[in-house]
Amino acid sequence: MNYSRQESVEKAMTVFWQKGYAGTGMRDIQTALDKRPGSIYAAFGNKEGLYLAALEAYTEDLAATLKECTLADSPLHALKSFLHSTLGQTDALTYKRQCFIFKAQADWLALPAGIQSALRQSLQQLRGRFEDIVKAAQQHGELAEDIVPEQAALWLQGQFIAIRTLSTAIENESALEWMLDKVFNDLGKH
Repeated sequence: MNYSRQESVEKAMTVFWQKGYAGTGMRDIQTALDKRPGSIYAAFGNKEGLYLAALEAYTEDLAATLKECTLADSPLHALKSFLHSTLGQTDALTYKRQCFIFKAQADWLALPAGIQSALRQSLQQLRGRFEDIVKAAQQHGELAEDIVPEQAALWLQGQFIAIRTLSTAIENESALEWMLDKVFNDLGKH
């Protein structure tokens, strides 16, 4: 099969998302991309290069979605709707409930330094988008002006990662809804 670069990155992202960076072997990638090792190395350099391309694509997509939340009439409602949509993946796509970035962080000690650095940068970039949402929510009167955007963004990012991680193990939809409601109720109290 002759996939475009974008399709190859998306297929590789799926494998990395399901197995993690450390758990993904070149055979897994070759099978997913239906390419020989030489083609993969020519296009991406190595497994790390392919992972970095997948991480960049994931981060850009998530940052764009978070920016849309910022532009909404109700930034917090838009963010809550987005988070809710990530929790509702079908059984075949359950792996997508968990944050792609966090999936790699679980293998932190086994990661090459270049990936560790890229993960930090991705988290920082996304934290900036959460901060933009907090500021937009303040401008729309959804959050008090005395809430420190940087702190609220870090807290929101942590809740985002936690609830998505827990959702892979909790099948009770109402418990997840309660947790999601609590995240947004507690945000207004900080």
